[in-house]
Amino acid sequence: SGYDLLESKKCHYPVPQRWKYKNTECKNTFVFSGMGKNVTLYYQPVIFDYNSHRINGIGLYRNNTISLNHDNKDERRGRYYVPDYVIKANINGSERYIILDAKFSSLATVKREYVADLSFKYLFSVSTVAENRSVDGLCVIYGQCFNDTDTQTVYDKQISTQGITPFADLIPFIEGVNDLNHNSVIQQLLSKIGI
Repeated sequence: SGYDLLESKKCHYPVPQRWKYKNTECKNTFVFSGMGKNVTLYYQPVIFDYNSHRINGIGLYRNNTISLNHDNKDERRGRYYVPDYVIKANINGSERYIILDAKFSSLATVKREYVADLSFKYLFSVSTVAENRSVDGLCVIYGQCFNDTDTQTVYDKQISTQGITPFADLIPFIEGVNDLNHNSVIQQLLSKIGI
């Protein structure tokens, strides 16, 4: 898509041993550049409850201790979140973020069991640490789908053609689908933040 890989690295997030999160053993940060913009893809980044921008360049923090998830004590105490992916776009001095979480479930299951929790976590409980940054949207990637399944928004009651912000999309990704289809979906997603 016109971007070159500048850097790929493994960031070790400073988390206590007692936390459920375990640092990944592979590279988890990928920086791309092109067309006057930088784009960073984070794999399983930790969003702490304080300004941790210096750790791996993520200008986000968890802003409350409320949790809809009652299984994870650390989430209930409001210490951190770990989405599957975060995309950060640096455009003209601002940072725009998309948070992505993947579920190996059907569209109906994602809508019924995950959308409310993920929306609360990543759209209401995550804020930026500076004014020139924004969380533009959430994408839930689901894998139990068919070749002809389209991306859709969770907003099923729009009153105009103007998009709702922040956006919240449900994106099908499945093995065996032509990569051109996946690339088209990714390009549509990135265009929402000016990439």
